[in-house]
Parts: sequence; structure tokens; C-alpha cells
Amino acid sequence: MVLRVKRHAAMYCRLSKDPDGNMLGIARQEEDCRALAAQKGWLITQTFVDDDVSAYIPGMRPAYEAMLVAIKERVVNAVVVYDEDRLVRHPFELESFFILCEAVGLTDLASVAGDSDLSNPDDQLMLRVKGAVAKKSSDDSSRRYKRMHRQIAEMGRWSGGPRPYGYVRVRTSLDPKSRDAKLEVVPEEAKIILEAAERVQAGETLFSICSDLAARRVPTVRQATWRTPTLKGILTGPTPAGKRPYHGEVLRDADWPAIIDESTHRRLRLLLLNKDRSGERRARVFLLSARCGLCGAKLVGQRRETGVRTYVCLGGVGGSGCGRLACVAEPLEALVVEATMIRLDTPALARALAGVDGAGGGRTDDGLTEELMAAEAKLAELAEMWANDEIGRTEWTLARKPVEARRDAAQRRLDGSVRRTASAHWEGKAGALRAAWPEMNIDQRRAVLGAVIERVVVRPTKVRGRFDPERVDVVWRA
Repeated sequence: MVLRVKRHAAMYCRLSKDPDGNMLGIARQEEDCRALAAQKGWLITQTFVDDDVSAYIPGMRPAYEAMLVAIKERVVNAVVVYDEDRLVRHPFELESFFILCEAVGLTDLASVAGDSDLSNPDDQLMLRVKGAVAKKSSDDSSRRYKRMHRQIAEMGRWSGGPRPYGYVRVRTSLDPKSRDAKLEVVPEEAKIILEAAERVQAGETLFSICSDLAARRVPTVRQATWRTPTLKGILTGPTPAGKRPYHGEVLRDADWPAIIDESTHRRLRLLLLNKDRSGERRARVFLLSARCGLCGAKLVGQRRETGVRTYVCLGGVGGSGCGRLACVAEPLEALVVEATMIRLDTPALARALAGVDGAGGGRTDDGLTEELMAAEAKLAELAEMWANDEIGRTEWTLARKPVEARRDAAQRRLDGSVRRTASAHWEGKAGALRAAWPEMNIDQRRAVLGAVIERVVVRPTKVRGRFDPERVDVVWRA
């Protein structure tokens, strides 16, 4: 006797929460669904599982979407679930499911709670009622869940999830069912964060730092290669500063120790979230920012067909200069580097730079960052007042100009402080920079040069066949 299969069914199982990842809840659902299918004489030909996936946010269940494709392609002609609320949690999703099943002629939906004929209006009504109840239950759970996490945030505690770089999650309860935990510092990772913070403040790019960390085989939390958004997120995020965020808002000091002090963190945010850094070059091969001595345009680094690096004033289409000047890069860079090393060996330079940086009242970095943040907040307030029709465009424009002037002045002083950081380590220490130079990458070298050089001007040469040092003017910041 041949047993005739009545239906080729898709089995769908879903578990919203599976923090341990053992899929025991999924296994129970599968066991009951297979028993139900066997009882009906259905053959389960497709199995779809969304483990640790909530149905509260539509479109976030890959297995469910794959099942819909299988139904649309008529690979299956029945569906088995443990309970209807495992299938959908939103009324509009249920209606979409009805429309799809009607289009392909699928009418059989089986669950442990009972069977449904999808072509029967009464059964559809009952499924809609169950769906509405499930949606209300989800909304209630979501509200309680959000309130719980808000309370945890207000207490300054860690609420779980993947561990942040620099910290490890440590259980605070002996109860195996308890999820209470706190964060403790991982010393090796904290050193990397502090190193990166110092290098950023010295003017080095995120790309340069990430490349160095990758070359040293320093892993991320996920044991992956460092990327600039990852490092930027760590250095500007609230967690390493010992702050407890909630939905992007810092609520209070956290109950875990800070790796980066508050002043440094504010400074990093101003440096790394500055929109002017968005166009930062990923990789540099030219050391200088030089100007044309004829027209004042910025010289562009190019390689000739022979491979020789050259600084060129570009004219014509795509250029902003006169196009009448070029200089081989290697001797020019060597001259400027040597001049910088001699300059930094002079103890008087440190006093001169300190005098320049102290101009304008000798503001500390903390004072500059606070002034800059206050100006940004004032501009946002003015924009909101204009958007709400509390002030007119003319009033907004007039009020904005002095605030923007204060912001730009504070930003310039802060930029000067960053340059000062890049050179401070080498000032007045005879031979220190010369000894370290071979091990420095190009971004570190550019940061040191930019700290003491205001501009390099290259004039036309009067000597043919060799490099003429007299054609180069180095204008120092102090």
C-alpha cells in the first residue's frame, strides 16, 4: 500500500529571544510541528527558522521572507507553524500573507492550536482577531522592555549586547538565570584606545592609525580588521568616556570606569566629527602642502611616466593655477624636513610657539572646546527659532554671524592647539626627531611639519640641471 502525501508543507519556526543561542525553543517548536504534519499525512519539504529574531519590526526576518518566496513559486502548498503568532505580529503583514496565499491557491495553515482554511472568511476573521491580540501583546512587551532599559540607563548600568572595545562583560550574580553584569576594563585594549586618541590629537588620520593597527595584527572585538568608522565610533562614543547613553542621549556617568578622560573625549569629538574631515584622503604619498611662487595656487603631487614624484602647479581644465611651475619632490621634501629638524632643535621655538598659542587670553583646551560647543548649541537654537517662525530670516542672519565668528575663532585656536601637540614632543630635544623620523609614517610626519610650518612656497628655478635650494621659502608659524 502506497501512502499518498496530501500536502507538501513549509514549516516555519521563530523564537524572539535566544540569548544563549542553544535553539532549544526552536527544537521544541520543530518537534511539535513535525508531529502535527505526520498526523495529517503532510510532508514537510521546506523548513524556515528565524532564531532570536523578533517579528515586531517588519522586514527583519530573512527566513520568513524566504518562505514567502517558496509560497510564491509554488514549491509548497501548505504551512505549518507552532502558533499563529509565530507567523506574523502586524495586521498588515497578515493581510499580505492572505493576498499571497489566495494568489497561488494555498489554503491550508496548520498549528498546534488548530487548523485554518485561508479561503474561509470566518477563519480569516479569527486569524485577524488573534493577530490583533498578538500585536497588543507585542506593544505591551515593547513598552515594558523600553521602560526597563530606560531605568537601567538612568542607573548608569550596562544593559547587555555585544561588549564594547576596551571592556569585558563580567557577571555580578551567581544565579545562572540572572543577566546582571557590569563592564570592566581590558588593559591591553585600553592602551590601544589611548594610543589612538593621542595620535589623532597629534594630527594623524584615522586611516593611518587603522593601517598601523592592521599591520600590527591588533584585532577588533569581532576579530576583524580595523576600519576608520569603527575607530571613529570608539573614540567619539560615550562608552570609553564612562558615560551612559540611551538612544543617543547621554543620561549620566556610567558605573564602569572611563578609559578616556572627559576633556580628551570632548576634544576628540570636535576633531573627528568636524565636517571638514569628511574629505580626508585615505592614503598619502606626498609629504608637503606647498604653494606656487608665481600664482599662489596649491601645488599638486603627481608622478611622471618615469615614476618620479613631482609637485606641479596645474593650469587649464581641472586646475586652478598658472601651470608654469614644477619641482621634483624628493630634494624639496628633504630640504624642508632638514630645516624642520634644525628648527625643532632650537629651545627658543617652544617658547615662541607657546606665545602664539597663548594669544587671545591663554585659553586652555577645555575652555576652547566649551566655547566651541556653546557656539554650536547657540546656532542650533537660532535655527530652531527660525524654523518655528519665532524670528525672521533677517533676524536669524544678523544673530548668526557673530556666533559663527566666535565658533570659527575657537576652532582655529583649537586647530592650533592640535598642531602644537604634534610638535611638542620634539621641541628643544636635539636629535630626537631625526632619530624617530625613519619609523614615522607619512601622516605622523605631515603632522609634525604642519605644526611648525605655515606654508612652503616654491618659486621658478634659476639653475638648470640640479635642485636649487634658493627657490624654496619656508614660512614658520613662530
